[in-house]
Amino acid sequence: MTPAINVLKKGGYAYRVHQFEHRSGAVSYGREAAQQLQIAEQQIFKTLLARLEPHTFAVVLVPVSHQLDLKRLAQAAGVRKAAMASLQDVPRITGYLPGGVSPVGLKKNLNVLIDEQARRFDNIFISAGKRGVEISLSPITLAKVTHASFCLLCRQ
Repeated sequence: MTPAINVLKKGGYAYRVHQFEHRSGAVSYGREAAQQLQIAEQQIFKTLLARLEPHTFAVVLVPVSHQLDLKRLAQAAGVRKAAMASLQDVPRITGYLPGGVSPVGLKKNLNVLIDEQARRFDNIFISAGKRGVEISLSPITLAKVTHASFCLLCRQ
């Protein structure tokens, strides 16, 4: 069990756990999950940690098939500038290791932003907080659990 699964289970939320064999040489964890689970990359959302000026962090979810637009993120978060957090910041801020960050069960309360594209699906896939384990759930449930906002975050 991961903190993310524990939160969902304790809250009585509808979700499913999907496991696959993670390969240590995988370059893109999200693409690996899509291939292993035979799911479209647009339906699997990667969890990114961003640094917002002046000194805050936000968790951002975008489809594996797309790239985060930092200008759109800054605009959505209401700040002047956004940048990707360092790899050293990830476990310290989220409680998860890079490549296995879940937006659920975070170590600290953070602003969570989900790309608007998630609403196109009945269910999306997110990391369960461990490489090789994904959770599928409705984007509405994810937003409810994480107190997230939906906004345009990807490059077009």
